[in-house]
Amino acid sequence: MGEGHEEVATCLSSIAFVRSNMGDEDGALQYLNEALVIRMDRLGDDHELVGDTHNNLAYFHCALGNRDKARHHLWEALTIRKLCKADQKVADTLNNLGNVHKDMGEYDLAIECYQEALRVRERSQIEGIGDTYFNLGDLYVLKNDLESATECYEESLR
Repeated sequence: MGEGHEEVATCLSSIAFVRSNMGDEDGALQYLNEALVIRMDRLGDDHELVGDTHNNLAYFHCALGNRDKARHHLWEALTIRKLCKADQKVADTLNNLGNVHKDMGEYDLAIECYQEALRVRERSQIEGIGDTYFNLGDLYVLKNDLESATECYEESLR
């Protein structure tokens, strides 16, 4: 197994999660960035595993409070996941993007992300509809739109 082999990227990704469990998010990012370079080189920029790696990088950037970098990696992941027609991952990424936009105070962008996630989930009949409605409800509370918040919370119960 050579240095640039995909199995090396998988191992690096696993090490990243171990480093994170040890409380070393910076180390985790370093390993994931190495995995990303290998995957992009070996598999191409639009491979599903490249999208997964971007998504994981976003997770660690969020943990470190780097919302701009998280948002960047989530948009990269979303673009790739849409190309791969991975609807569950598309919806999850949109939900995560909504969370990041909400945390950054970008409420209208968060609403767009959550609503698109709902459309994908409903169209593809995939799980997570209730969670997305709940996230929308939380967002509407922040916007002081309590009627819309109530409607979303009620929808999340269905």
